[in-house]
Amino acid sequence: YNRSGWSAPDLCLRWPISTTNPAGPPRPLAGHYSEVPTLILSGELDSITSAAEGNMVKAQFPNSAHLVVANSTHVVGGAGSTSCGATLVRYVVRSGSRDIPEAIAQCAQDVPAVRAVGRYPVTYVKTQLPPGTPDTTRNRLAVTAVNTAADIVDRWFQSGEDYGSGLRGGIWSYSGYPKVEFDLEGVKLVGDLPMTGWITWNATNGNLHCALSFPTTSGVRRVDATWNTINSDAQARVTISGASGSFNLELLAP
Repeated sequence: YNRSGWSAPDLCLRWPISTTNPAGPPRPLAGHYSEVPTLILSGELDSITSAAEGNMVKAQFPNSAHLVVANSTHVVGGAGSTSCGATLVRYVVRSGSRDIPEAIAQCAQDVPAVRAVGRYPVTYVKTQLPPGTPDTTRNRLAVTAVNTAADIVDRWFQSGEDYGSGLRGGIWSYSGYPKVEFDLEGVKLVGDLPMTGWITWNATNGNLHCALSFPTTSGVRRVDATWNTINSDAQARVTISGASGSFNLELLAP
């Protein structure tokens, strides 16, 4: 953690100095704001600005709509260009109306599939394989490489850090946006498989390509893989190469 690029603003209140702008109800108390079409988005799980506070804001805007997006947290409208919140915001801005068609607003009630691991294995032989993937050493190596790339991209997207360490060792850094490039040096998602190479990820369309090398008892192997991070049903196309030749496989993307 100390080798990562994490940062956080200092939000501590200095007592006994009073706040410059103390908390209170929305203003104006006795009136209302403009009648311009207004969309208010709340995340169902937001602990910073709750859905109840969204209702308070709605009461001040006579021509407003308040939607609570299921299973979402803070900054609903900025969760990604293809997210439900972004779709709702674009409709209101482009149409000039806060009356969103049900076919579009339905996404606020849908809970998208959450890709998660049941555990983080210590060694690659304990890596969980996607459904339908034959249990072979070669496939476990390939899946571990793919999971390593996915872990780095997801952690960077959530934290915004510009460099960091792998879960079990190694270092990585990034550059660019929306085409993001990652450099990995001995990054370990599992303790016995350090990955070195690069990842490119297009934050706009979700296309990802990685090329990672790692040592094995039979020499250095390399995994090249591509998949789309936006499509929840995406298949990863993987090539693993080494002294014994090249092999191709497809598997459910992480």
